[in-house]
Amino acid sequence: MLLIANPGKRLDAFMDAARELGLEPPRVLHHESLLRSLEPLQRERFDDVRIDAWGRDLEVERLLMDLGREPDGIEARTREPNELLAPRQVHRGWTRYLNDIGGALEGARLWAPTRTLVELFDKRITHARLRVAGIPVAESFPVRTLAELRDGVHQRGWKSAFVKLAFGTSGAGIAVWDIAEDTVQTTVRRQGDRWFNARSLIQLRDRASIDALFEYILGEGAHIERTVDLARIEGMRFDLRVLVIAGRPTFVMGRRSDRVMTNLHLGGARLQWAQLRSFIPPREWEDAMTIAVNVAKLYDCHHVGVDIAFDRLSAKPIVVEVNAFGDYLPDVSRDGLSVMAWELRSRV
Repeated sequence: MLLIANPGKRLDAFMDAARELGLEPPRVLHHESLLRSLEPLQRERFDDVRIDAWGRDLEVERLLMDLGREPDGIEARTREPNELLAPRQVHRGWTRYLNDIGGALEGARLWAPTRTLVELFDKRITHARLRVAGIPVAESFPVRTLAELRDGVHQRGWKSAFVKLAFGTSGAGIAVWDIAEDTVQTTVRRQGDRWFNARSLIQLRDRASIDALFEYILGEGAHIERTVDLARIEGMRFDLRVLVIAGRPTFVMGRRSDRVMTNLHLGGARLQWAQLRSFIPPREWEDAMTIAVNVAKLYDCHHVGVDIAFDRLSAKPIVVEVNAFGDYLPDVSRDGLSVMAWELRSRV
């Protein structure tokens, strides 16, 4: 087995999982080295390959930015902490890198095909595939300009909307727009001509600041969708991360928050399994698990993380995100196995 990953907690968790099962540890190649040369993939043959997340490695991101540069792009540099630096260009580099890896690994069994990893990092493509397949998702429409955005939400009578970077992860580059009040809560802050991801929600109330934010997101590639009024547990909004492994909804983690976003780093808190099962009616629970499995069937992945919320009025489940690397759930276990140990056991 080959594991392509960055040094860090995710890699450590996977190696721990192999030891947990008494398996021989996989061969490890780092994204940074492969971005410099694919020669190790071309020299050796690998039977089973897991491509892991590259996020939060500044040198890997710089190399991807360089690989994704077009004539109208910016020169690759190491970003400042929490800076949102050319996400569209970085994604273009990620796409080219994955395509190169896919070619070098032709014939190998991949935990997730490279084309699938590319798609799952584009919210617009993922949302469109789910909608066509009949998976319940929030209403959305394509938009390129600020005028199209403002006209579109008013024509549809929306009260609020998410304006997201199409390539953002972990809550980065998201604005929650109260359309009636024309105010925004966002994870994005501006500093001069640069944009940064905040670790808390920022309130914007003046039209000029809001329009500048929307112009930035639209310029990098935006995904727009109507917000869902989330169901509550003990007065707090909540949603689920359902990790589907080998076609089965194997792990479920809940998140709740008194804010508009449930992300843990933005003040959200975990919900225990018992809390979720006692609050969510059996029929809605089964519907959510079925939806998660149906999402996974659309992608030829060994595992995929599906984020599901429940409409406050109808209680019907709705998919809000699909995560290619949604399996890093520390301190979560089932039948004595960690998440990655379960993945490995179902793979070998």
